[in-house]
Amino acid sequence: MSNTKQQRLFFGPREIAEILGVNINCVRNLYRSGRLPHIRTGRLVLININDLKALRYTPGPDGNSDCPADLKRKAAMEANRRKQLEEELELYRGEIERGNDE
Repeated sequence: MSNTKQQRLFFGPREIAEILGVNINCVRNLYRSGRLPHIRTGRLVLININDLKALRYTPGPDGNSDCPADLKRKAAMEANRRKQLEEELELYRGEIERGNDE
């Protein structure tokens, strides 16, 4: 008998979503759009973990992700950057006004 552990190769969409840290709808979008190969048997959908590893480094056809979680993350990053720029602008305006007062 061998003492090596057998690793699972196939996971369901919910497990894949947990692995990636995204919503299950993101995973569904990926396999329905054909970007993530899968096996369907009736209602059962299985995804090979090796296909998932390849997907993590492959952008979509337009170079962007269509996952809702990614879009929310991107929007949050843009909002944070906008806030930083507005704060910097206020600092510069204050410096200009102080310079004009002297």
